Amino acid sequence: MKKITSTILLSLSITGGVFTSCDIDRFPNNYMASDQVTENQEVLFDNMLNGMYAQLKTWSDPMHRLGEYAGDNMMIRGASTDAFYEFITYSRTPDNYRLQSFWDYGYKAIAQASNIINMAQDTDDPEIKSKLREFGLS
Repeated sequence: MKKITSTILLSLSITGGVFTSCDIDRFPNNYMASDQVTENQEVLFDNMLNGMYAQLKTWSDPMHRLGEYAGDNMMIRGASTDAFYEFITYSRTPDNYRLQSFWDYGYKAIAQASNIINMAQDTDDPEIKSKLREFGLS
């Protein structure tokens, strides 16, 4: 009887915990909600610039490899299963994930730079305007 009672109490507490749990909005590490950004533009401006440059760094690796491999500036012995091997052998397939990531990363960086420029046009903060000029974004 004691075992049945403890099982029922445990089941009720777990069920109660599931139905009364809080609803928390969680975002990926590299994402911010637009209302967070608009409320704290001056505070988050440096973070947004750093995020844009991190995106460009992510884009630069496949960009470098695509140019070097297809430009015949390197030599490989044997074969490879990596999607970059298509550029060495001058064969292209439409579902090459390395080429797709090159375009995806590039357009993400462009979109981030555009968002930063659009946001900075709405502010009169001289520090933000100066940073945009330093990075060549205005």
